Amino acid sequence: MEENRKTNWLTVELFEKSIDLSDNGINNLAWEYPTICNVLELAKSNDKIILGGDVFFLKNGRPESKGDSWYYNKTGINDVSNGYKIAKEYIEKFMKNNEECIFTIVVV
Repeated sequence: MEENRKTNWLTVELFEKSIDLSDNGINNLAWEYPTICNVLELAKSNDKIILGGDVFFLKNGRPESKGDSWYYNKTGINDVSNGYKIAKEYIEKFMKNNEECIFTIVVV
């Protein structure tokens, strides 16, 4: 996936640490834990609203969706901080039980 308007808020370092899922038919980037936490922080500091994300397990080094995801419905009140909080809590809770996974996020 080429860096484009959708990802221009990412730092070069975080973009380079991303896993391009386009080879798997998914037009998104993913990150391992704890790098995803840095991505969440950067999204928040750039006033990006995190609308949700997906979890992929790594099976033989390839991402495989298990249907785990989270979402945030914008309310117009504290959307940036609320979307960040929900994403961070979901990922932290998920990581207590699963080690080999990567995360995508959807931001606006």
